[in-house]
Amino acid sequence: MAHRNARLTPLTRLELVREVDAGWPQAEVARHFRVSRHTVAKWLGRFRTEGAAGLEDRSSAPRAHPRRTPPELERRICAMRRTQGFGPHRIQWALVVARSTVYAVLRRRGLNRLDRLHRVTREPVRYEHDAPGDLLHLDVKKLGRVPEGGGKRMAPGFAETRSGPHSRRSLGLEYLHVAVDDHSRYAYVSVLPDERGASCAAFLEQALAAFRRRGVRVRRVLTDNAKAYTVARSFHGAAAAADVRLSHTRPYRPQTNGKAERFIQILQNEWAYARPYRSNAERLRQLPRWLYRYNHRRPHGGVGGPSPPPACEQPSWVVQLGSVPLHPRASVPLDSRGCRAHGAATVGRATRRGPGRRRAMDVPRRVEKPWGYELIWAHTDRYVGKLLHVNGGHQLSLQYHHEKDETIHVQSGTLTLMVDEGAGLLERELGPGDSYRIAPGVRHRMVARTDCDVLEASTPELDDVVRLEDAYGREGTSAP
Repeated sequence: MAHRNARLTPLTRLELVREVDAGWPQAEVARHFRVSRHTVAKWLGRFRTEGAAGLEDRSSAPRAHPRRTPPELERRICAMRRTQGFGPHRIQWALVVARSTVYAVLRRRGLNRLDRLHRVTREPVRYEHDAPGDLLHLDVKKLGRVPEGGGKRMAPGFAETRSGPHSRRSLGLEYLHVAVDDHSRYAYVSVLPDERGASCAAFLEQALAAFRRRGVRVRRVLTDNAKAYTVARSFHGAAAAADVRLSHTRPYRPQTNGKAERFIQILQNEWAYARPYRSNAERLRQLPRWLYRYNHRRPHGGVGGPSPPPACEQPSWVVQLGSVPLHPRASVPLDSRGCRAHGAATVGRATRRGPGRRRAMDVPRRVEKPWGYELIWAHTDRYVGKLLHVNGGHQLSLQYHHEKDETIHVQSGTLTLMVDEGAGLLERELGPGDSYRIAPGVRHRMVARTDCDVLEASTPELDDVVRLEDAYGREGTSAP
């Protein structure tokens, strides 16, 4: 890949060659492209020898390594590492070779860390299943609640002394149940009241439903040896009802469930303790946004860098706080400490309306969004009915529709509707009982002043959305 100050790229190199073929002198072409005549001759020669492929960048690595460790010596080093488990010092004495050379060979072959090798065979211990759903890792992380005002982390001088006033009484714990797909690293998180068998069983059902909505059938689940997973009848019953095979790690071997353990570390470093929070509710409100970035934007080193593959990448991201029930007035009720009320999520089933009729969409169907969620409660060939729950302080994208004609009705809360009525974007304050029609081609955006429930009735073009600006980095028309 050309560096940022490069004069030429593959495209401009092709233009350079075409200028020469058109009859321009090489010296004049070099002056025009502000390179040397030697550079013009080099790219011209490569094009005539290799064609357009010769204009691509080449690796700067040497073609030959005359001073590299001989293959036979590398094999002997690796054999001693696998059979004896020796480190660079012992191998240095046995083979009379520099310790740095031994370490370089072991690192190049992936044998530099003994804890990553099988204790008997000395082979690297790392596995990854072939397809999404082959194995789902489950675990629970307990986090202490954030006191009002932010606690000691908001105290003056905490960054320097790492100390501050402590709460006089315990505020309790948050139980984060996590599920991570072994193949794609796609993650699902739910905050539940405890880690008992009933809660673990409810989380398993939620996770299976979430992956099922993305076209992924989970066939096996891996957990640690907590009694909620190994003894609780409710958990085993939920797994049996879904025809999911249960597996457990060996005692005192959390590495087997390492993908869930690593995800929890990332969760703590990039969300829970990434910055000071002034309340527990504020931290919980940031969880959906962070998980959206994790699943759809953040590179994943375990899968070579990209986000989870398309098999798990559906137009929805996965997070639930306290199993929010699918109800027209659903929200996340929080008390002063950030505790939630609990409910049970339900997922509608697809039905047929008779021979020859189009198969109806799953209704009611909940779709998670960075700003809240939407509940599609009606979807036919002629109209769509939605409930939009927008969290206070969040906003939808600035957008318009080509054909979709919709009308919104504020059921609860207050919001600002930014709408272009022909004289630029104007702000309209809407409260409970207010309605507004948005015709095709009209730019608009909703900004929630408080938690809002908005009813929307529209024509059936669900994918007819053109985003112009978005606070969550979404582009195009297909992101949730």
